[in-house]
Amino acid sequence: MFKKTAITALLLATMTLAACGQSASTTTDPDTGSKSSTSKSESSASKISEEAATSSAQSSNLRVGEQDDEQQLLTQSIDWKNFRLNTIKGEIDDNKLELEMDWTNRTTESAKFSSLGKIQVFQEDKELDLLAGDDDDFNEDVAADSSEDADISFNLINTNSQIVIKITTADGDEPHVVNVKLE
Repeated sequence: MFKKTAITALLLATMTLAACGQSASTTTDPDTGSKSSTSKSESSASKISEEAATSSAQSSNLRVGEQDDEQQLLTQSIDWKNFRLNTIKGEIDDNKLELEMDWTNRTTESAKFSSLGKIQVFQEDKELDLLAGDDDDFNEDVAADSSEDADISFNLINTNSQIVIKITTADGDEPHVVNVKLE
């Protein structure tokens, strides 16, 4: 009987200590409306996970009026299970945002970007329409483990308001957001 009581007390003490070392919170991003949960503990695995969660948004500046001068908008490539976004370059020309995106198909078969992911651009809380004909690059088959570039354009509302670029996966993985301040 004494053994059972000692084991139960030890088990309760272990569970109490484990619970004290962790706390959880849920936040909602006001720009994207996406929810994220974080769990804090003293383990290094949790700290690495928190750093990865905070790196899902990047900020860049894009100079207006810099003709033929594309500017890098990503500070590092972004990896998902089925594709990698290597670069996003941008420029503004004639009140249009022109993006050049380089991506790698990480599946084992040829695939179209449009079947693996989606790119959306927002300004003043409104989604900007992709200009007609620019989606052709997203509908081309890309061989497994191969890279391809895609050029796309959007009509801007103005050249003063911040732009938000949101990249999502068809699998529902965490989206990546690039906030672009126009200068």
